[in-house]
Amino acid sequence: AAEVKVDGSATTRFKLLGDSADIKVFGSFHNEQAPFLTKKYLSNHFIWDNDFGKQRTVSFGGEVGWEKTGTHFRASLSNLQNHIYFAADGLPQQHGGSVQILSLSLKQNFRFRALNWDNTVTTVPPYSLVSESFKNYEPMRTSGGRRVDRAIYIDANTVRFCTADELASLEAEGWLEGLDIDTASRVVNLRLLRNYLEHYLATNELVNPDLLHMVRQLDPTPSGLPLQLYFFTRSTVWQEYENAQSDIFDHVYAVISRFGLRIFQTPAGADLSQLHR
Repeated sequence: AAEVKVDGSATTRFKLLGDSADIKVFGSFHNEQAPFLTKKYLSNHFIWDNDFGKQRTVSFGGEVGWEKTGTHFRASLSNLQNHIYFAADGLPQQHGGSVQILSLSLKQNFRFRALNWDNTVTTVPPYSLVSESFKNYEPMRTSGGRRVDRAIYIDANTVRFCTADELASLEAEGWLEGLDIDTASRVVNLRLLRNYLEHYLATNELVNPDLLHMVRQLDPTPSGLPLQLYFFTRSTVWQEYENAQSDIFDHVYAVISRFGLRIFQTPAGADLSQLHR
């Protein structure tokens, strides 16, 4: 005998509870043969040959949605006859009577709002909290350190060996104090600077000594030789963090020339005018 499948729905919109509401009604009638594998099956573990009758399903229901509030309510009622299911022994069975299923659902879309640093408010769709990445600053606040990862760009033309007089002068002024440097050997001024900055970070009260800190070279660029300072400040409060790293880099910029090095800087208008003179 032929199978019968009839589905239908209707949608309209009108004012409801002071808001525009979308109303949808739907219904269906299915009179279908049982799936083939529920009637006949052969394997190493199961064998069955069932003479199941047609499954008959009658369903109807409705849905109401308010777009402004993101609220959707749905209700449906289904009547199943000759329903096929798998029993506890793993074999398919058919229930000869009727089964009624009442389904009710309420869906509410929420909107999250974030307060930005400039006191503006941004509305964030809830799905973006699970579909996109975002930063969680709470572990940073509780860790006792906030990371600084910045590089200064050294003019590669100023990297050279230090003279004996320069080493003696640096040692006399205390710049080499605490550094494991053999002043009798040829020492590159950039290495001296790296060792000095590592010692400076290790002994600076603004830096958390329990977390990683280092000074290293990165790959050379057309804008100079990057010297990266990587450390964590003791304070995680934003303003104190900014002040701490500013104080540290103020010192770095001021001390570079003492080691015979220069920071790479693209010539500006004043530099070009001096060249013209």
